[in-house]
Amino acid sequence: MTKRALNNAREKNNREIPNYENWDNDYIEQYQILLIEYLKKTSPEKLNFNPNFIDIIDGRLRFGLAKHYGVLSVGLTSFLEYI
Repeated sequence: MTKRALNNAREKNNREIPNYENWDNDYIEQYQILLIEYLKKTSPEKLNFNPNFIDIIDGRLRFGLAKHYGVLSVGLTSFLEYI
């Protein structure tokens, strides 16, 4: 790994991650509604797995699906284009 790549990785790991636990419930509910609308337009089959908004980090909206052992994400730019 080059010095530049190593420094970039360190910078990325040192970024402050917002505390989403303090988000207002209305704000979270709004993103949940937008997530459902987005999935209706792009991947309606995923609605069967109860999608849940998690947070937004580095310009990506992250969400989880029931019976899915990971976190899915979509870029905010793409997400907002469909809404």
